Amino acid sequence: MGRKAVVRQDVSCPSCGSHHVVKCGRPLGRQRYLCRDCGRYFLGDATYHHHSKKLREEALRLYANGMSMRAISRVLNVPLGTVFTWIKRYGGQKLSCGVRLRSWSRVVLLLRLLMRCGLTCTRILGLFTSGRSVINLSVKLQA
Repeated sequence: MGRKAVVRQDVSCPSCGSHHVVKCGRPLGRQRYLCRDCGRYFLGDATYHHHSKKLREEALRLYANGMSMRAISRVLNVPLGTVFTWIKRYGGQKLSCGVRLRSWSRVVLLLRLLMRCGLTCTRILGLFTSGRSVINLSVKLQA
């Protein structure tokens, strides 16, 4: 028979914005709802903390530079579990960084450092300007 769907004007789904929701339990004393349109569960009084893409990319960049997850958590004021999830979920994406080096021998040192940090270099582009090398590296985090 199922639950009777009630259109509630005071509660809307945070995913799709629909008011076509039904009550679905009270875990920890807070009312839980089920959206009939998208099928997601949500808490009616919960505040959802969304972090910007820029903050997530900064966390990945710091991790790529060898900073620990705990340090990233402290510096960016983000929960440690969130940093862990970002690295696990988005760690396989490519990050690009520009590095100014004086000689190609420094590139070898940089590549060794990247390997120690658990990174692989997928592409190296060299550009010579005024006696200095600008090396663009495409780096991929290994999860």
